[in-house]
Amino acid sequence: MAGVLGARTGAFGRATYFEITEPVAEHAHPHVHMLFKLGGGDRRVLVEGTTADVTDTQCMLINPWQKHADVGEQPAGPTLMLVLYLDAEWIAARLGVYAVGFDALAGAVTPAMLERARRIAAALSGEAVDDETFEEMIGALAADAAADHVVDRRTGLADYRIRHALRKLREHPHLHIDYRDVARDVGLSRSRFYEQFRSSVGVAPNMFVDGLVLEQAYSLMSDSDRPLDEIASHLGFSAQSSFTRFFRDRVGFPPSTLRRQIERN
Repeated sequence: MAGVLGARTGAFGRATYFEITEPVAEHAHPHVHMLFKLGGGDRRVLVEGTTADVTDTQCMLINPWQKHADVGEQPAGPTLMLVLYLDAEWIAARLGVYAVGFDALAGAVTPAMLERARRIAAALSGEAVDDETFEEMIGALAADAAADHVVDRRTGLADYRIRHALRKLREHPHLHIDYRDVARDVGLSRSRFYEQFRSSVGVAPNMFVDGLVLEQAYSLMSDSDRPLDEIASHLGFSAQSSFTRFFRDRVGFPPSTLRRQIERN
């Protein structure tokens, strides 16, 4: 289980400061993803078959839609983590590239970067910082972390059928989708659709939709006061308990914890 110590959203995306003890299951995000350790034990993360550690001197750099998870065995005791989910277009503009990618899973954390991350954590956990200043703090830390490893992922989806499928899936993120219907709609068999989708996007359609559902859940909790059971039903879960398990397994804490933090803010 984990406790959320602070969370904030903005044009940059989302920043979360939390204490985590249990491994996070495999998942993927549409964001440029960065993880910084601020205290406690190190964390070992598996990214598409390769492991890297989040330590006092090393952060994790994850590309959009890269599958990742904590490894099964982690250090005893909690870890304090600052986790950035950066809007892909926002960070690309900040770094002056078409689309941000990384040529390594881990980046060096200098004492100056660690201090910057701690200031962001303080702002997340209650210190008054205006939106513009906070966004600048996020941008500066992200630029420092990416400096030696950023590459321009100037890629496009050549297959118009997959582009069409992506548009359809993004319109109404929902847990239970009949991918045979999606495949039929774009003129592919189900097996060929899965093959082309994974080749083009990097993850299977169901993991892509799981990521969209997760982001929709964040958005609904942040921008509305809808009860969690109503949000769960809207996203296709048969019960709030199923939604809680889905959310907790992928981010390390239950949605009720995030909702309480948002309400405090």
